[in-house]
Amino acid sequence: TVSLVDFTVTPRTGQSHPSAAEHVYFVECEGPPVDASALAHTIDGQLAAGNEDYRVHRETARALASPRVELLARGSFTRWMRDRGQLGGQHKVPRVIEDPQLAAALIACSRARSLSDTNGHA
Repeated sequence: TVSLVDFTVTPRTGQSHPSAAEHVYFVECEGPPVDASALAHTIDGQLAAGNEDYRVHRETARALASPRVELLARGSFTRWMRDRGQLGGQHKVPRVIEDPQLAAALIACSRARSLSDTNGHA
């Protein structure tokens, strides 16, 4: 069982498959290690089961590659929201990020957190 802290998804084109779009899920979890590939497979199956258009695009059109999961370091979403001046109050993590710069900032917060963890800082 995955203990999800937070997540968002961003669309990308041509990274894993040059002619297909893909959804990249940024996921922060707590607890035991999570297998990103297995989580991506589960997300794909659940989306296909609940959304016929998604299933058709994945199975026949080949215009949509399988989703990808990028696991973020613990505290990444909190740090990212704080850096954007949107921590607390009525501010919520966006579930879809269309701006590549916002997605890059989230990844940077995760990497900064990972680096501080490996250097013995919390």
